[in-house]
Amino acid sequence: MIKWMAEFELETIAAIPPNISIIPQTNPTNSYSFKIINKDLPEEGPATLIIRIFFNSEDIKSAEEQAEEILEQILSRFSLVYSLPITILGPTVLVDWSDDKTMRDFFIYSKYNTEDYDGFLIPEPLEAFDILYNDEYAFELEQCLSWFRSGIQARNLSHQFQCFWFVIETLSVVNSDRSKTQDKCVRCRGNLVCSSCGEPSMHKPFPKQLIRQSLIDMGVDQPLVDDLFKVRNMLMHGDSRQTIEDFFRQKEQPNFELEQIVNILAKISKQATFAKLATIKNNCELSLLEPDSYAHKRMKAKAHIQSVVPKGSYGLMDDKIPRPTINIIKSPRNSTENK
Repeated sequence: MIKWMAEFELETIAAIPPNISIIPQTNPTNSYSFKIINKDLPEEGPATLIIRIFFNSEDIKSAEEQAEEILEQILSRFSLVYSLPITILGPTVLVDWSDDKTMRDFFIYSKYNTEDYDGFLIPEPLEAFDILYNDEYAFELEQCLSWFRSGIQARNLSHQFQCFWFVIETLSVVNSDRSKTQDKCVRCRGNLVCSSCGEPSMHKPFPKQLIRQSLIDMGVDQPLVDDLFKVRNMLMHGDSRQTIEDFFRQKEQPNFELEQIVNILAKISKQATFAKLATIKNNCELSLLEPDSYAHKRMKAKAHIQSVVPKGSYGLMDDKIPRPTINIIKSPRNSTENK
């Protein structure tokens, strides 16, 4: 195993105190350690921090994947103990941190390209504003709109799925049939009858049953309903994106991508919100915009180089790493020429 150092830039609303140069921390299992330092403390606006993670991995490719997983673990714990929102600005460098080498493997990263505006806000979709009200279910409508907006803004696919799922969950209580249904045997799924009085065992629909029925009423095919529930359950039980995709790829869906089912759920939740809560007028025609994908994608360049890292009295100097600049050069908007 090779020791690696991965560096990322973070943005948050708090910074390291002036009298503390770094915050060092070792994982309880000793599988990695990290330290955090200030990079930029503007007079106004958020602070930029640098986190450097030290860990072992087999090669530079697996180290790159492992570094991102470790960073997510660290920031999830930071969010809980500090109650702070933290944004990952991106990786800056990944370097072989072995003690016995002179020339070392590096990944040097560019900054993420910014998300340019894409198209124009034409006025026709604004006509939908006139029907997005519902006196009877005003609270549910606002909840659906809020969850959908959160899903649009979420940067993580698993977070997007859960936000769009909450839209469906909220809609499941609207005009739903709450009449009692008969309990089922957990083994054979047959109807249960009381052994003493002979009466059928009844219950009001569980939330899960309401959601499933709501999806079916929307015209969603049963296999897709099953897949949506499976993804939802796996996410709620802590399974990673890779685990979910591997599960479906081994189950007769070799090209399954989490992005694909997030897009499907987003479209279902959008259409269902209009169908169940909008006050539709006679002969009403709407023009709504739909993206190719709801996933957020940014471009980043990296260079694979070999170089040296200076040594000091305490070992390798992580603040003296060579950092060649890498830039992404964009073609002019509307240009068909590749550059």
